[in-house]
Amino acid sequence: MDESATGQTVYIEPAESMEANNEIRDLLHADRREVVKILKELTSLLRDNLEGIKTGCHFLGLIDFNRAKAKLALDMEADMPMISDHPSMNWILARHPLLHLSLKGKRQLIPLTVDLPHDARFLLVSGPNAGGKSVCLKTVGLIQYMVQCGLLVPLYEKSSVGYLKVSFLILAISSRLKMT
Repeated sequence: MDESATGQTVYIEPAESMEANNEIRDLLHADRREVVKILKELTSLLRDNLEGIKTGCHFLGLIDFNRAKAKLALDMEADMPMISDHPSMNWILARHPLLHLSLKGKRQLIPLTVDLPHDARFLLVSGPNAGGKSVCLKTVGLIQYMVQCGLLVPLYEKSSVGYLKVSFLILAISSRLKMT
């Protein structure tokens, strides 16, 4: 039937087992044909119900998305701030979301308080080197973006957040990049 790589050993199949081995091979081929037949039938059934399947997948995606948002909010200890129509910030105990998650239980995170009334044109952030200015800017940008995306944010619940134009956020981020 076969021989070893060196040619010193020869494998012989007894005549009694040859018929059984051929039957096993035939059964394996029949099994593969049956699997292909079943898969074709299932594909036909799926094709007939494609709209319902798409609707179900979309619904499950929404449920998964909302569950992920809720889980993130619980992990960040986030709240829903008051939302105002005009661009303003009155943030109390704001925590950088990513730092809050990474430092949770390891180190204390010092929260920020940011107050920018709707009639103010700019907010000046100053301080010594390694004083947290970059973290402050990143916190403001990330929390504002999260609010405008409909996520709960790590702010005190009595905080208020106004919708800002995207150009404001880009300006704040790009001005920070030019300074470095």
